[in-house]
Formats: sequence, structure tokens, C-alpha cells
Amino acid sequence: EGLLVWPLPPEPVSPVRCYILGGQADHVCVYQPICHTPGDDAFYTLRAREKCMGYNRTMAKLDLHCSKNELDCQVESNIHHIAVDQTWLDNFNKTGNATWIPGTTLLQSYDKSAANIAHFAGRVLPAFHILTNPRAYVSQGVDRMVVLQHENVMKRFINQKVYNWWHETVMKAVVAPRSLTIAKLLDFVKTVAEKKENPNPVYLITDLALPATTPSTVCYERAIVPGYLKGRFFVSDEEYRTTERAFQYPSGPMLPRDAVKFRKSLYDVAGLDQPKMSRRVVYLDRLDSLGRRAMDPSQKSAMLAALSIHAARFGYSFESILFDGKAFHEQISLMRDAAVAIGLHGANLVNAMFLPSGAAMIEIFPYRFSHTMYFEAGNAGIMYYNTELSTGEDYPGVKDFDSLFRCRFLNSTCKVFYRDQKVHVLPADVENLKDVLTTAILYIEGEGEILSREAKRSRAPQH
Repeated sequence: EGLLVWPLPPEPVSPVRCYILGGQADHVCVYQPICHTPGDDAFYTLRAREKCMGYNRTMAKLDLHCSKNELDCQVESNIHHIAVDQTWLDNFNKTGNATWIPGTTLLQSYDKSAANIAHFAGRVLPAFHILTNPRAYVSQGVDRMVVLQHENVMKRFINQKVYNWWHETVMKAVVAPRSLTIAKLLDFVKTVAEKKENPNPVYLITDLALPATTPSTVCYERAIVPGYLKGRFFVSDEEYRTTERAFQYPSGPMLPRDAVKFRKSLYDVAGLDQPKMSRRVVYLDRLDSLGRRAMDPSQKSAMLAALSIHAARFGYSFESILFDGKAFHEQISLMRDAAVAIGLHGANLVNAMFLPSGAAMIEIFPYRFSHTMYFEAGNAGIMYYNTELSTGEDYPGVKDFDSLFRCRFLNSTCKVFYRDQKVHVLPADVENLKDVLTTAILYIEGEGEILSREAKRSRAPQH
């Protein structure tokens, strides 16, 4: 009871097998094998008919669109490959021009966009899902994780202090109890060839160069390649094979097991105790000096003052917090016991996943802009609300499109214009925001168990 049975066995019966997850079709593909030629940055897989599957989906429809889904996974994963015949592999084996990586490898490639914390989370958290639930995709466990990283991402691991340890700490929480190893591709290949790997290693590859004296191609016997989670950071429980049960708040969102396990791992890595939710409302501030979505200082002050007074009416404290310049453990500490987080759309909101399970998040959208990046608060078991500001400027060419949606969807300049223009918060917007905050607080109070028994006892008479 409680087992979600796949219509096909999890072990690939095809050299290319893809799993389709969620309403926005997130992808995880298993290749058996996949080869990488770093010299021309090309990947190769065996030519075969792809197999696609996913729980609670029509198999005929998945088969019909499987090739497209596999191509989508290539785009999302940054691992574009060329289909070759078996003779191609046979020739490499005969000439000794390939180094084989045995077993199952979780293989990822992070481009420079992953320097942004929100984009990084969208790439590294699928890895957490696979490492936590490997048998949903292969019958064996994962033997190692290999991440090919752009230099802009790698420097966040090499110069951790400059970047407040954000990337490194999240990655450590994702792979725990495994340890990280920063290595050149040549060193990684030698370690495997000499059978000197530590158990379940995680390699962050900095240099893809291979000298002429070594085989020019690296072939992974079996590789799990996840795409990019769209509009969420955690996979829902019903989307993959498991014997564990799901949990849902009585009137709130589902709480994915992955979200619960990730938070626990994060607290352990950061050396923090499990949090108890407090009656705190936090506003996630941002540096207006960046020039994007800058808010008028007087309007911001008026908004924060009004929200503070409003929160106090319900017995909640209110504070504005700025993450810039704070070490990662400080950022988590500011978030992990808050009941409600409020913030303007942007990478800052990725920190909402550090809220305690069952908290609430309010996203403020600039004038005539919306985005699904944080809808449902990343599927982190957080109640999600949003509101759009009423005043702003219109893109000069918006009338050339049939609708505002098409302008933002088809024209990147239009999208960036609405996303990054100066933000105006009028009194009417503040009143609307107060209404949304009221709804969020009533949700928190109505859940009963959300504000922990510990918090309730703290208000009880002491004897």
C-alpha cells in the first residue's frame, strides 16, 4: 500500500530513456552509455528509439512525443549529444581512445547562468532529488556525481567567502554525506582509471582539457542527466516511484518529502538546530543601487512602516532584512523560523525555501509583470500568494503585439522592460498588500500545528 508502480521497470531497456515529471514536463534522462569528447565539447549516445515514461501519464502520448522530450532534456541540461551507431563505440574501444567510467554517474553541466542563486538552485536541486531517490530511475544506486561547471560558477566554490558561501553550502546540503572534490577532468579520469575513488564521490570539474597522451573521450557506462526544474525546486511525491507516504497541510500545499529532507540536510551542514516557527514577518529587501526594480525610498519606507503596524495587530513582529554581505548561515538563520516572507520578484526569493514547512510567502510583481519562477513557493511546502503593483510605465512597442503576454513572451526586451523598471508602490498597493498579508497570517493561524506546540506553550501561564 502506498507504492506508486511505474508502467515500465525503472532499469533502462533502451540506451536512451527519459522520465517526464510534473505539469511543466521536467525531464530526467538515463543514457547507457554517453560519451564526452572535451576537445570539441561534444557528447555522443547510441542511436536508438527513445523510451519515455512517467507516473499517472498516458504512455501512448509519451511515446508519441518522446523524441521531443529527450531534445528538451538536452537543452535544459546543457548536455547536447549526437546519436552514433555501435560501430562508433567499437572503434573507440579498439583504438583505446576512450576512458570508461563504470557504474552509474549523475552527470550535470552548469553554464554561467548558474552563478545566479535562483538558477543554481534550479540545477542543483534536481540532483538532490536523484541522489535521494535513485531507484526511481535506475535499479542501482548512484556511484558518483560529476558536474561540469562554467568558470563563473566555479569561482563561487573557490572564493566562497566573497560569495557568502551560498553555492557551496547548498551544494554540500545536496550531496551530504558525500564530500566535494574540485578537480580537473584529467585528474578525475586518472582517479577512476587507477581505482582510487572514494565512496560516492562528487566532482566539480574545473578544466576539461585532456593532453594528447591520454584518451580523448570519456565514456560513462550509465549516466542520469536531469534537466532544469521549472517554476519549482522540489519534485512532488506522486511523480516518482516510492514507498514513502506524502503529507499535506489540511488547507495548504503539499509538502514534498524532498523539501523536508533537504531542509534537514541544510540545517545539519550549517550546524543549526531544527527551527520552530515564530510569529515573524520578514521583508526580503534588495539593493536598489543595482538599478533593477529600484523602489522609491520614500515609498519603500511608507510601505514597510504600514506592514510593520499591520503585522503587530496580529501579534507578529516585522523586520526588513538584506542578505547582501551576510554569510550563508546568517541568511538561513534570518529565514528559518519566520512565518511569512514578503519580497519583490527576483533571485532573493529563492531564500524562501529556507522558511519552515507550512510558512507563507508573498511575491510582489512589478507593474504588468508576472513569472512562474516562484509560483507555489518552489513547491517547498510553503503557502504562496502574490500581488501586482498598479503603477508603472508601458513598453514603447507593446501596441505592436496582440497582447501584453505575447509582448513579454516573444520579445525579451519587452519582458526585461517590465521586469526591471523602477518600482512604484502607491497607497492603494500598500492596502492591497496588507490584505494579502492578512490572508497569509490567517492561514498560518488556522493551521493549528503550523505554529508549533512549543510556541503555544510559551504563551501559557508559567507555574
